[in-house]
Amino acid sequence: MFDTSTPTRDDLAYGDIESTDLLPEDVFSRAALMSKQFMKCHAKIMRAIEAGDLDRLCALRSQLVALRRLYGLADPVARS
Repeated sequence: MFDTSTPTRDDLAYGDIESTDLLPEDVFSRAALMSKQFMKCHAKIMRAIEAGDLDRLCALRSQLVALRRLYGLADPVARS
C-alpha cells in the first residue's frame, strides 16, 4: 500500500521527496524570510545614503547582490 500521508519538513530534510515539492507553509515562510532580509538591507542602504557613507553603501550593495543570488534572483550586475 502506498504512503499517502502529508509530507513533512523532515521528509524534505532527508530527501524523501523532491525539494521542488515544497509545502505551502515552507513557501510562505521562505517568502517572509526573504522579504524581511531585503527590507532590513533596504533600511540600512537608506541610512547609509542619508549619512553619505559611500564605503558602507558599497558593502551593503555587495550584501544585496549576495541576497539576490541566495534566493535565485537575477543579478543586476550580470545584465548585458
